[in-house]
Amino acid sequence: MSLVEHIGSLDVDSDKLYDEFCVLRKVRLEIVKSTANVADPWVKFFSSLQPEDVQMLCVVCYVLSIPVSNANCERVFSIMNELWTDSRNRLSLEVVKAELLVKINFHMSCNSFYDFICQDRELLKSATSQEKYKFKAR
Repeated sequence: MSLVEHIGSLDVDSDKLYDEFCVLRKVRLEIVKSTANVADPWVKFFSSLQPEDVQMLCVVCYVLSIPVSNANCERVFSIMNELWTDSRNRLSLEVVKAELLVKINFHMSCNSFYDFICQDRELLKSATSQEKYKFKAR
């Protein structure tokens, strides 16, 4: 399915979208100016519109949510291949998923993680017990 077909499936009023597009064409020189953040010109444009004029906002949010590359996906597969080696081939899917989540989302040094764990007695007790972990997110 092409991008145009996806955008056509959005819940937007095409007449209002065209009106907003006409306003955008009038101020496009201001919008096109280069900025460090791609969202800044759009924020400026949408702040000039009335609250009921949100048709273009739906389209822009949809288009800007499309990833520019698949580098993040490739990075996850690369990390997974490092974790799920021939010598660790009996790992369950849940364990690999947990290790991936920790590796990707946890940005502490080993020393600060050790200090964090040592301060949480409930987590230490859960980790050394035979029960399933009952860690509560803070």
